[in-house]
Amino acid sequence: RKVTYTPIGNYQANVKKMCKQFSYAKLCWLGIAPAKDVYEKQLPGVTENIRKYNQVLKDMSSSLGFTYISMDEFPLDGFMSDHHHFNTLGHSWVSEKIKSVLQVTAVEV
Repeated sequence: RKVTYTPIGNYQANVKKMCKQFSYAKLCWLGIAPAKDVYEKQLPGVTENIRKYNQVLKDMSSSLGFTYISMDEFPLDGFMSDHHHFNTLGHSWVSEKIKSVLQVTAVEV
């Protein structure tokens, strides 16, 4: 399929625009969760697209001054049966990642 609804150039522009609009705040960007193998079989190319879009965030985080929260270690059993949406475990994992970033940020202030 290899379809994306937001071209990567538009994605980069949107990230810049959001950072500019919220320049007064410390921003955190959450990456896209990795695709399970079964999801890649359903949507060939999704794994590569996730990698590309996450790389945009990683690359832009230092130049635009936001915190990138990687989803690379997301538990693969953290998805619902559709292989896309998070279940309770997945939401808990994400909330702990965000909480740890916020705690570090609070200490820095």
